Amino acid sequence: PLYSSAASDVYKRQVQKRAYGLLLALLTHHRGIVVTFEDPIDILKDISAALLTCHVSSRTLRFRCIESLLSDMTADVMEGTLEHVFEEVLVCLKDVNKKSRDGAMSILKLFIRTLQPGYMMAELSKVLHLEGASSSLKSSAATGLCILIMTHRNSEVVLAWSVELLPSVGELLVDDCPHQTKAALSYICLLYTSPSPRDAHE
Repeated sequence: PLYSSAASDVYKRQVQKRAYGLLLALLTHHRGIVVTFEDPIDILKDISAALLTCHVSSRTLRFRCIESLLSDMTADVMEGTLEHVFEEVLVCLKDVNKKSRDGAMSILKLFIRTLQPGYMMAELSKVLHLEGASSSLKSSAATGLCILIMTHRNSEVVLAWSVELLPSVGELLVDDCPHQTKAALSYICLLYTSPSPRDAHE
């Protein structure tokens, strides 16, 4: 696909950005025709495969395409997309470009709104405990957990599991890393201001 154009070439970078823009326009105005010819999951896989060639100038449009593809999926179908885009979304929550951060956050919130809270809690917990995970990835997982708690703060399952994860999130405070510290403290403060699992049940 054109959005796999090499990011090292100035001309091809422009082609790549326009390709993402064209895809977004087609999904916005002619979605029915697009999905007739190719399944949204397959398009998402192609976009995922082009990650390593994506230039920073194309990243915002890339996220808008991903969000558009995800927007009308059922929860069952959306679960199958996590393996293709979830880690990229978490990594880009710490991107230096604000538009990229905003795009990644918008997709993360879509996942949290659409998928079962217990499922998302498990996926974010996996990242938090992932051996060799970068500090950015772990802090993004903690940030995702914060959003999950805020979105489902009356869920007994979410609150109970959040308490169980407290020691793991607390370990982020051990390293001298500002964004890990900020994410961990946000999680702790949010948890202690949320209703207890018993209160949520009542």
